[in-house]
Amino acid sequence: MSEHTGHSEHVRDTARTHHPRHPHHAQHGPAAQDPQHGPQGQDGPEGPDAPDPKHAPEGQDPQGGQQGGQQDGQQDGQQDGQQDGEQDQTTPAPPSPQGRPEQHGPDGPVATPGEGTPSPRPPGGPDAPLEALLRVAARVAGTAAASLHLVEAGGLRRLVGVGPAGLALADGLPADEPLVALLHGGGTRWVADAAADPALAGSAWVDGRRGRVRGLALTPLALPDGRRAVLAAAGTAPLPPTSGAGDDRPAALADLALAVAALLGHAAQVRRWATLAAEHDRRRLATDDRRAREAHASDRREALVAARLRVAEAELVPAVVTDRVCRGARDVTGAAGAALLELHAGHLVVQAADGTLAPLRSLALELEGSLCGRALETGTVVRAGAGSTRADDVFEGALTGAPSLLAVPLHRDGRVVGAALVAGAAPDDLGPEDAAALQELATPSSAALANAWAMDRAVREAATDPLTGLPNRGAGLLALEGALARQDRRGGHLALLFVDLDGFKSVNDRHGHRAGDALLVEVARRLRATVRRSDTPARYGGDEFLVVAEALAHPDDAHALARRVADALAAPHTLPDGSTIRVGGAVGVAPAPPVTSPTGSPGGAPPLPARVTALLAAADADMYARKAAGPRRALR
Repeated sequence: MSEHTGHSEHVRDTARTHHPRHPHHAQHGPAAQDPQHGPQGQDGPEGPDAPDPKHAPEGQDPQGGQQGGQQDGQQDGQQDGQQDGEQDQTTPAPPSPQGRPEQHGPDGPVATPGEGTPSPRPPGGPDAPLEALLRVAARVAGTAAASLHLVEAGGLRRLVGVGPAGLALADGLPADEPLVALLHGGGTRWVADAAADPALAGSAWVDGRRGRVRGLALTPLALPDGRRAVLAAAGTAPLPPTSGAGDDRPAALADLALAVAALLGHAAQVRRWATLAAEHDRRRLATDDRRAREAHASDRREALVAARLRVAEAELVPAVVTDRVCRGARDVTGAAGAALLELHAGHLVVQAADGTLAPLRSLALELEGSLCGRALETGTVVRAGAGSTRADDVFEGALTGAPSLLAVPLHRDGRVVGAALVAGAAPDDLGPEDAAALQELATPSSAALANAWAMDRAVREAATDPLTGLPNRGAGLLALEGALARQDRRGGHLALLFVDLDGFKSVNDRHGHRAGDALLVEVARRLRATVRRSDTPARYGGDEFLVVAEALAHPDDAHALARRVADALAAPHTLPDGSTIRVGGAVGVAPAPPVTSPTGSPGGAPPLPARVTALLAAADADMYARKAAGPRRALR
């Protein structure tokens, strides 16, 4: 008995020795644990952290629950495990994370998680030193849990805790909780039995609604940043009342509170040092980046000359010109993406885009809300990124996520023809030097781009029917020739559909040519909506249309497509004057059989133009045969 009492006194002596009221000693307090022996060199359940026998709760063996059931004749086996929170005394205590038996206090397992307790943080985690101090606080108070709470206007908010969640006050305490009122007097509050304290009769953590706290010790502390906090130790068994001047448990808890405050102050200082180090690294990297830009500036002129030369060599091939101007824009600015936009019909049409600006391809941008539109309106270089205009405030940045953008207007013969756009990799990329280089590249490139865009537009217009927007007769026959060539290489099934409207002339005669044109435009729209994406609809002339249907899974699929086209055309049409008419159409189908040599491989076939002519004649003949059959004609 005397040997055990000596160990209990050692706990209190250690608390006073290693927790002086000075923050610089916090690192040498109970938080410093021997990995083999636990806090302060503890060796096991009978070590220096065993409960003080003179303060053991009534009815509990002072020697500790770990010896219960192991000493024959000393205790009745029926009493084993009856103490609240203790383990079954007939079995060994489960090993702790360090391989030692679990430590027990009057309320059961102390400072290590057991059944129903939260999982421990990994050893060496950010809160490990603080949790070690809380475990020591639990042992000093003789409780199963300890926690640290920040005092706020709304009550107490828990920062960290050890032990069962209900005892560690895991959800914090609101301002109207009776436990919070205990702090108003200042100093350590030692509550031997909370259930018997009238002031705590309405506490949810005492009456069982949130927990069943019996023993409780609360110690206020001031944090280095001026905030107030509370060190709390709680258990499900009553605590021995303090015995006056000779009982140093409250003083030990106060010393631990000072150590906790010093530890938190040190952690805050470490965070400040880490912030300063990160800022230093950022500035160093920024300096390195500036030096790299300065080194790159000497090569900028050479890159600009090379880009101009590449553009000049591209002549009038639109795709080549736009590709080389984009590459040149990235070379002279070090940008992560580039795009070229043509001003056409009041919109900015993206003619080329690469790198991080690739999502802009084939889009038509409104002038308002886009950075390029702002460049055209002001006639100057405009930038978005770090500064007054954020990149995500303009359409190009919001769509691509580019952190910085630079737009330069393109001029030819004194008029604006489009814009060049580049994107940086960081918000502070693309400075004044990049803007000057991009403008210097854009000036001679504007003429080449305008010529290339004009040629590309002329080619598109030459292949497009101006009324319906479909490929015209020449483009449709070229599409058929290309499909036949692909069939020769890949195999598969191909067919040509020839469509002729019924009664179109009467529409023109009765409603006028404006109504006839509107009908043709509607027929083209229905054709686009009916055919597959791999098919090519075209206007052959007048009221006749073609559909090149390639990559068919089966020859009969062409007839199924023809039925869908006929059904789409047979639906009522509304004319501009509001009248409704029905105009059907005869659909001729001409499958294209693959042409093979006697050996089974493509070869020896007629030239492609001759095959196109033959297929066109066959589809036309089938169309007239169906038209002659009258309205009740059927498609197989």
